[in-house]
Amino acid sequence: MVPTVNRRLMWSALAVLMSIAVLLSALLSAILPDSGVAKACDPKSTVAEMLIKQGFESSSFRFISDQSTFSKSAEVNHNGSAAFASSPILTTKQLDELLKSTEGRTAFASKIVKSRLKSREVTWVGVEFLIPVNIEGNLGVSGTKVINLGTRKSAKGDVVWFPVDTSECKVVKNLVIRAGCGNPGKSVVPSNPCPNGQVRNRNNVCVTPKSKDPKDYTYPPGKPPVPKVTTPAKDKPPVVDTQKNGGGGVVDTPTNTPGSESGVTAPGATPAPTTPTPKPSNEGGSNGVTVTGF
Repeated sequence: MVPTVNRRLMWSALAVLMSIAVLLSALLSAILPDSGVAKACDPKSTVAEMLIKQGFESSSFRFISDQSTFSKSAEVNHNGSAAFASSPILTTKQLDELLKSTEGRTAFASKIVKSRLKSREVTWVGVEFLIPVNIEGNLGVSGTKVINLGTRKSAKGDVVWFPVDTSECKVVKNLVIRAGCGNPGKSVVPSNPCPNGQVRNRNNVCVTPKSKDPKDYTYPPGKPPVPKVTTPAKDKPPVVDTQKNGGGGVVDTPTNTPGSESGVTAPGATPAPTTPTPKPSNEGGSNGVTVTGF
């Protein structure tokens, strides 16, 4: 039989060892994030990674929150006769009410979403697109029937909800919900995809993606991360001789005649006429038939 004192010492030593193990695990997780320690899924980063693969650059979309406002976007409020919801779904509370609906048009949307999610538990992420997009597989409702509206061509400013399966940290395929009408769809892509792996930025221009790491695409719009300076600064700046003509050896050169530069209009001259850019279509179609108001 083990003496009582020895048993107490043994349990105390075991407790100390367990505490050390917990501390080491936490330390490894902080120092080595890829050491195999399980990490929580970030739904926004998951959606960002998927959108980059779909051809969007980081500046061409932003994540919405319940405090977001869209008063300047006419597209997000576009809602009509084939809509499942009578008003835009711009908060998680409004989305939850749509998904739990058992009556009226919204009940059709709820049924479609549940059938596509199956038994998955998801977190919904709202995204506002700052360039024109195509919402593929867009559905609508007419009377008591769900109809296929095909591809919806949205102007910039449209908002779409994406479901993220946090257990697998993946965006659920073939399911999105357009906020303006509550209509389920399958996917969202740029209206004019870029070639050769390029992506469309906020200016709707094709560019080469700067990074494949989704963490680089979660900063607020208009505030890109500041790159690290890898070249050390010189201890002393070069000495400039200010006694030479032109100030430090710079040769003075005459400027061109005002107004002679390419693309510059001289004072008093009439600027060249500009051609207005046509407004993108907001409508989608099914089997060649144009469907309005969805």
